[in-house]
Amino acid sequence: MVRRNNFIAFRLAVAVAVAVLLSHPAVGSAGLVTTADGNGADGYAPIFVGSPFDAADTVKVKFDRGNGGVQNKGYLRFDLSGVTGTVTAAELLLEILVVPEADAAPGEAIGVDSYEVYGLNDGHAGEAWIETPVTGIAWVLAPGNDLTSNNGVLAAETTLLGTFDLVSGVHLLGDPFAFSSPAFVSFLAADTDDLVTFILVRTDKSFAPGGFVTKEHATGAPPTLDITTTCGNGVPDALEQCDDGNANGKSGSCCTVDCQFEPNGAVSSGCDGEVCTTGDICTDGVCSSGACRNDQACSFCGGTCSDAGGSCECEF
Repeated sequence: MVRRNNFIAFRLAVAVAVAVLLSHPAVGSAGLVTTADGNGADGYAPIFVGSPFDAADTVKVKFDRGNGGVQNKGYLRFDLSGVTGTVTAAELLLEILVVPEADAAPGEAIGVDSYEVYGLNDGHAGEAWIETPVTGIAWVLAPGNDLTSNNGVLAAETTLLGTFDLVSGVHLLGDPFAFSSPAFVSFLAADTDDLVTFILVRTDKSFAPGGFVTKEHATGAPPTLDITTTCGNGVPDALEQCDDGNANGKSGSCCTVDCQFEPNGAVSSGCDGEVCTTGDICTDGVCSSGACRNDQACSFCGGTCSDAGGSCECEF
């Protein structure tokens, strides 16, 4: 995977994802998925409703150290229905919209905003949470949210995927930031329902919230997953003999679900693409046509299979 080390590369990558989205609105591009794709969503859960500081274009994350008690937890959902193959590497790409504070609460590092990233457990009933106007999600409806904790989540419903810090003077307004961890990659690889939700919380107390661009931002890049997959991406990679994408292991393919050739002699009906043959055989990953279904129907329009002309075809 190519890691994005500058803002221009990050924008170009997201531009590609958006371009593909326009032609295929149901899913994201191969390897790049944004919260604007498919059933994606983004926003934050504020403990107070109707704050004058609420903004739809920002994922605000705050653990308040003032007297106001303003707490915010970030929520990001990605639609993985366009991702094929096994996830082997992944990064969460965020654009910084609120820079880290230059001060700190007593006992905490100066100018460091500390975050935890959680995944909402696969199959959670709240995975299809509905994004609301302005903030994105209500505090009391946010799945996995510990309503009794200003910056906590429910341990039984979430999985800690890692932590990261943003540093004042280092991470600047508009900078891209990439997060990843082995637990993060494993969480994506284990997903079974094509929806993943990540929850961002702060572990340091602050007066101001941390903030990242949402898909509603006029010019910023939306939260993006940069995913690398093997076996199932349609391209034979290292150690793979073949890769027929979603067809792997199915009737009509000579490639197994593990991207290896089916055993020689394996029957794979329809792998030759002909409607009039049956018992097609795989040999070293190559399909050989089986017997012709001579004189049998091959179309609802009255077609009949025939090998009279030396080839097995559907004739009318």
